[in-house]
Amino acid sequence: MHCIFINLDSATERRTALEENFDKTMSKHGFSLHRVSAETTLDVKSRNITGIQTDSAKACYLSHVKAIEQSLEFKGPVLILEDDACFGERTGEKLIEAMSKFIGTNVLWDLFFTDVIFGEISQMAELIWDNKMLMRRDRQVFKIFDLKGWTFCGMSAYVINPNSKIKIKTILENQSTIDHLNDIYIRDRVQDDIVKAFTIFPFLTSVSDYSENSQVQSNEFTIAIRTINAFRKLCWNDVDISGLSTEDLLKGIPEDFFDKESDYFSQIIKIIASKKFKPI
Repeated sequence: MHCIFINLDSATERRTALEENFDKTMSKHGFSLHRVSAETTLDVKSRNITGIQTDSAKACYLSHVKAIEQSLEFKGPVLILEDDACFGERTGEKLIEAMSKFIGTNVLWDLFFTDVIFGEISQMAELIWDNKMLMRRDRQVFKIFDLKGWTFCGMSAYVINPNSKIKIKTILENQSTIDHLNDIYIRDRVQDDIVKAFTIFPFLTSVSDYSENSQVQSNEFTIAIRTINAFRKLCWNDVDISGLSTEDLLKGIPEDFFDKESDYFSQIIKIIASKKFKPI
């Protein structure tokens, strides 16, 4: 399968990190990596792209359209990535297995996300509970499910159906103004039954440490980005549990950020989430 990653010309460290990660984990499974030069805020200004979103968000929109356009050069499904995505030792093998559930079958699909963001705590809890009860990661038993009805966002890694490339490109380009982030706009089309999207749990890809420095979101969302990325890393099939640090997660958050109710509730969740907890 061909893979296309979006990368600013100036982001050389991100490019090197992703290429090295890909060579180590994906090449041996027959995947090929291609780079598309990301559009910039200067491109946005030169094209007079209108809408309430920031120029960085508009550049992200243009970059995904450009990547999908490049995917038309390849006949089969293509994995499109942002340059803060990362792969694990099992990503290639399990992605091939997952795609066998779609390619050559009667399943209707446009996009298959190998990693998404779930922002609602109830959905996070549902997935973690399911993951713990079935020990999916240990047994390598995966849950593939339709994203309709789920509050999700993120487009750091998705496979596009070869028969849907023009469809998704057209949907994105048909916006008269850019008033929504790319991922939110696609999510809304999923909820409207215009786009058929699936994901997999545990996730097959995750995000690197570069994801902590968003090229689109403003600094006011630093804590939110760190938190949702921590959940994505926790739910990754190739997660190194020993490498997850609560100190890093809480770094820079003042003590008065937490109230007594949220602190007490977090202890309840901590108990229930334990592998040693036995429900009634």
